[in-house]
Amino acid sequence: MVEPAKIIEDAMLARPDTFSCIECGLPYRSEGFWYHGGKIEDGAAYWTDRGILCSPKCSLAHHRKRAAEGTLPTKPAPIRSNNASIGPKSACFQPAGGGAASAFP
Repeated sequence: MVEPAKIIEDAMLARPDTFSCIECGLPYRSEGFWYHGGKIEDGAAYWTDRGILCSPKCSLAHHRKRAAEGTLPTKPAPIRSNNASIGPKSACFQPAGGGAASAFP
């Protein structure tokens, strides 16, 4: 019999931790991905409540898609404190195909 902890550990190790643009699927850390301030450690330059976006092109495409769907936000995002993280460990980063993110820039 396999230990339950071993099953969980194997599943966690097999889970892909790749974050991707929600419009084109470009993986985070790939060449061509835009970062806040040009630094990867500062996180994605473009993000939405649905995930991260790799570039201005995908950001505009996502905005147009949301406008056509009628799902654009109706109020601005809450003000973040200066030390609030928007890097890879924050809620706005979701695994490829992941769920909703936390806020708008």
